[in-house]
Amino acid sequence: MFLNAPGPAVEEYPAFKGRPLGGTLTLFIDVEDIRGSYQELKDRVEVVMPLETKWYGVTEFAFLDPDGYVITFAQAESGA
Repeated sequence: MFLNAPGPAVEEYPAFKGRPLGGTLTLFIDVEDIRGSYQELKDRVEVVMPLETKWYGVTEFAFLDPDGYVITFAQAESGA
């Protein structure tokens, strides 16, 4: 996975110029250490859903990438 700021992205992909960034795409990425991932990222990204365990047995949090897409890191609890 690679995150890119809008300026360098437009330089590399001129077709992006003038186009709105972001959208409704949500990426879910399964991680092994959800709490460690949250601690490492929480002060460096815009968290849009705090770390929480969902009713379906997955602990997750979500943040915006530089292009405005929502990325969710998730970890299934034991037995889920």
